[in-house]
Amino acid sequence: MENLSPKAQAGLLIGLLAIFYLIGYLVFIKGWYSSTASYNKQIEKLDKEIKEAKKLTKHIEQFRAKKKDLQNQLKILKQILPSKEEAGQLYSKLNKMAQESGVEIVEIKAGQKKPMGITFELPYKIKMKARYHDVGFFFAKLANFEKIINITEFKMEKPKKITSKYSVFVDCTASTYIYNENADNMEADNSTNRRRRR
Repeated sequence: MENLSPKAQAGLLIGLLAIFYLIGYLVFIKGWYSSTASYNKQIEKLDKEIKEAKKLTKHIEQFRAKKKDLQNQLKILKQILPSKEEAGQLYSKLNKMAQESGVEIVEIKAGQKKPMGITFELPYKIKMKARYHDVGFFFAKLANFEKIINITEFKMEKPKKITSKYSVFVDCTASTYIYNENADNMEADNSTNRRRRR
């Protein structure tokens, strides 16, 4: 190196620095850039996953709120639907309300229990005789009863011979509803099956 002119020495030094820079770039800087690009892609992917998770969390909160609302509605429904025991006592309660209203129940027949989703309908065919206004009092008592009783197939006739005691004959169906306990089990089974499919 001593035999070289100062210009040649400077050129050689610049060449060596360029080679070291190139080696450093290839080994360190290029690797750093590629790893930085890889990290940026991973960060973007994680950001996307976080956004999706936040959306799911929002939906989960909505579903939890809806579930709570439905459970509250079910609780209210169970309060106004008679239990199996109360439904079995409906006959005596109908008779009592009829007597209090001045209505005579001539015949009452229990119909077939009909499944209706989360409830069963329990219909009772009723034949009664009363004065016109007493029928209204009886139906008012049914409307104000703490449990659900619906009146359908209502038919009112004038008797062939009107007495002072009774002025109309009435045929109708009084239906009450009991909660289908199997609906809870079916919903639990459906929920379990949905989770298994995922």
